[in-house]
Amino acid sequence: MSQSYPESLTRYIQKSFQKCISPDERIFMEQELIRISERCKERGILFSRDWDAVTQPCLVRETPTAYQKINQTIREGDQGVIQRVQQVVLNQVSQNQNPRDCTTEVKEPDNSNPE
Repeated sequence: MSQSYPESLTRYIQKSFQKCISPDERIFMEQELIRISERCKERGILFSRDWDAVTQPCLVRETPTAYQKINQTIREGDQGVIQRVQQVVLNQVSQNQNPRDCTTEVKEPDNSNPE
């Protein structure tokens, strides 16, 4: 007896492929979706995951310096982290920082001149 896939997973796959504009992107997306589904099978969440809430895999042209980290986060199922990673990357790009490390720099207040 075979188990059919959830409709939300089918929608997720369709939306993911809709992002692709070239054959190379379709190949990349297919490989990424296979990695995601294999990891979800290993974790036992393929059929229970809320696929409507999962971000589609990131293509290289969307965030060239962070797409691997974002896609790894999707594979691991840490959905809440994905939006934070994307926001950090966008902030670093807008501030001309290197987004490759996906960290933010925290500056300590200068208390050397008390008022």
